[in-house]
Amino acid sequence: MCKHEFVFSQGCGANICQGCGLHAHLSFEDGSITQELARCWCGWSYTGGNGRSELWELGEDIEDLMGDDSWLESDYEQSLESWYEQVNDI
Repeated sequence: MCKHEFVFSQGCGANICQGCGLHAHLSFEDGSITQELARCWCGWSYTGGNGRSELWELGEDIEDLMGDDSWLESDYEQSLESWYEQVNDI
């Protein structure tokens, strides 16, 4: 049984256990698990499948979750490149 040592992933926005790969949301107060995820937009899935595909099949749409679709404009690739540069500088 895993003792769960979590590290926050900026790539997918979840806390990931370094031992078993579990994706979860944690309490800010004490670090306890508040929600275990079944699948994630990064592609991880508890079942070992493709989490991103599973979310699409369930009708989830990451663009709707983002709330701001300005990145869908014609300069999307330039914005994406800028975003990658910012992430890599962290």
